[in-house]
Amino acid sequence: MMEWTGERWVPGKSPASVERQHLARYYWAKKFCKEKRVLDFGCGCGQGTALLGRHARIVEGWDIDPEAIAFAERSYGTLPEKNYGFAVDDVRQWDGEFDVAICFEMIEHVDDTEAHNILERLWGSVVDNGLVLLSTPNRALHGRPRVPNDTPWHKLEYNERELRELVTPLFRHVAYLGQIDVPQEPEIPPPMASLIGVEHLDSAEFLLYVGRKF
Repeated sequence: MMEWTGERWVPGKSPASVERQHLARYYWAKKFCKEKRVLDFGCGCGQGTALLGRHARIVEGWDIDPEAIAFAERSYGTLPEKNYGFAVDDVRQWDGEFDVAICFEMIEHVDDTEAHNILERLWGSVVDNGLVLLSTPNRALHGRPRVPNDTPWHKLEYNERELRELVTPLFRHVAYLGQIDVPQEPEIPPPMASLIGVEHLDSAEFLLYVGRKF
């Protein structure tokens, strides 16, 4: 049984605010995934992958952590008529033909070189004009350093300018948005992703990016 350590969201174990923020991103992403072939890279424990499966043609959830994939399979892999699957895999070693590739809360866990490598492989995983959706914590909100000193899980965090520099060589920009948390009663689903425009990104808790493959 996986426990909450702060590294990744674990359903039923993580704080309510983390669960809201995590699921809200997937509710936001589903509008890009209707009847599409979708890659959820860094899928973690799999609830977001299963949620997207209600809207996409097919969803592949990949993660490099075997424990997380085992949790996903136990929790969501046996549901009837599912159109998604889980695998221990690394997109840096794979090419494919997806319409949409999603990578939420992943790039901050690797260094700059690895982040570039991941984005190049995400670029290769989607068809021409395919979409890539990213999210990452916004270090500008609390003036956090580029290399965080208060978490063992994050190697490099981004502000809006740094994220632009990372993605610009590979993608045409479709949208930059910020996400702020919207507290709500747990019995009122779905979680709300309150999005704010690019002119207010310094007050966002998370940066959201949509790019289209050149």
